[in-house]
Amino acid sequence: MEEAEDEIEDIQQEINIMSQLQSPYITKYHGSYIRGSKLWIVMEFCAGGSCLDMLRAGVFEEIYIAIIMRELVSGLEILHAEGKLHRDIKAANLLVAADGSLKLADFGVSGQITATFTKKHSFVGTPFWMAPEVIEQTGYDSKADIWSLGITAIELAKGSAPYSDIHPMKALFLIPKNDPPELDGNFSKTFKSFIQACLDKDPNKRASAKELLKHPFIKSAKQNTLLKDLISRHQQWLAEQSISQSFETEDDMEDSEELGEPWDFGTIKSAASKKLPVLPTKQTKMRIPPPPAAKPKSLVDDVVEPVIKELAGDGASALVNSIRELEKTKPGVFVKIVNELSAKLK
Repeated sequence: MEEAEDEIEDIQQEINIMSQLQSPYITKYHGSYIRGSKLWIVMEFCAGGSCLDMLRAGVFEEIYIAIIMRELVSGLEILHAEGKLHRDIKAANLLVAADGSLKLADFGVSGQITATFTKKHSFVGTPFWMAPEVIEQTGYDSKADIWSLGITAIELAKGSAPYSDIHPMKALFLIPKNDPPELDGNFSKTFKSFIQACLDKDPNKRASAKELLKHPFIKSAKQNTLLKDLISRHQQWLAEQSISQSFETEDDMEDSEELGEPWDFGTIKSAASKKLPVLPTKQTKMRIPPPPAAKPKSLVDDVVEPVIKELAGDGASALVNSIRELEKTKPGVFVKIVNELSAKLK
């Protein structure tokens, strides 16, 4: 806990939300314990790992994606019905248990919609999976999760999300500007239709989780026990990698590490308080209260300011402050300005 000062409230928020959720589609939370200065969060064990882990052995066939999407949409329907958003749907946050059941995990950036504040404005999530309205900060609701769902379906089919081969900053400007991504290649019409239903740029026209459960692609999904095939394939791939690496020289291993994965931008989270909460000192089950409301960061704070300072140094603070003031009066206008300038420069 001493080294996690910046993340305390994110952890509190995740525990608070997980403790409220009782669903077969969501990783089960068993409890939190303090031992010394360490916080232990006890979760349901998902032996298969994440879908991102299993993607390393190769892209998924449609038969498996349909199952994953059905389970994920079923989980989102329950989540959205309770007024909660996930806000970070992606393959890395989809876990598979030993019996083939799919579990939605990582609620660190989840939010709850209240009756008095129906649209979120905070800038959280992972860039390549973000809905246009989240990036433009025009206000968003549960339909933002549906966009991320569609991007995740493409990720499972193609091995990576759209725009993941370019810098995340550029992707943040292209996603609201360009037409929605499409699933190209040798895939069924029903799968492509499912993607289109998820990736409508107009949230009002985008399908809800309840509507998606009636889609032919979801209705065609087989039993989730078939996902055990993906677990077996991944385990075999790991065994082959282990044998292969045992023959590599140290230089070869360094070269392979330099290749790395496509841009790993991680998850952008809202600002949290720097104060450590008072925690139990003995080894007892703890009940961590929900974090106090914090003013969310904006696109300017999370993305624009770091980029401008990196390129122009601290002397760029005046420009950043001007952009911040502009965003206060007209949220999302800076993205539109950059898009317009980009178009004219072309």
